Amino acid sequence: MWTPDGRELFFTRGDKLAVVAVDGQLNPVGRDRVLFTVPRFEDLQFDPETHDVDIMPDGEHFVFGLGTQSSSATRYNVVLNWFEELKRKRSTR
Repeated sequence: MWTPDGRELFFTRGDKLAVVAVDGQLNPVGRDRVLFTVPRFEDLQFDPETHDVDIMPDGEHFVFGLGTQSSSATRYNVVLNWFEELKRKRSTR
């Protein structure tokens, strides 16, 4: 991905995000450098094979697509209005 000003190129190297500066002819200037390892969230992690990453318009923030790497499916249950249900159940006692 290019920065909005076109002066740097971001790329993934495994689970790390790296950057290299470029000149007016798009030639690398200096060495590339690793900025950070893509963070994990519980069992969700970045899959370098999918290249699910993008740069925000400010050129300083990134968005990563995270997925599960395990073969077992993960299931999340979202319970809405649970506090109201709890109050109803307590009032029937």
